[in-house]
Amino acid sequence: MIEFDDSDLRNLQEVDGVILQDVHGERVAIGKGIGYENVFAFMNAYFEEYGAEDFAKKSWI
Repeated sequence: MIEFDDSDLRNLQEVDGVILQDVHGERVAIGKGIGYENVFAFMNAYFEEYGAEDFAKKSWI
């Protein structure tokens, strides 16, 4: 996963991006040119790294 760095905050604001905290506690950024281009790109990377089963287990509390 690509973690968000506070030094990228200005760039993130310029592209109307968002910061998310994934279910593992990592902060990630979604925005054109910053971290992940869109939510689909983030979810695709998440599933590649952790798997869909992990997402299901961590998301349903």
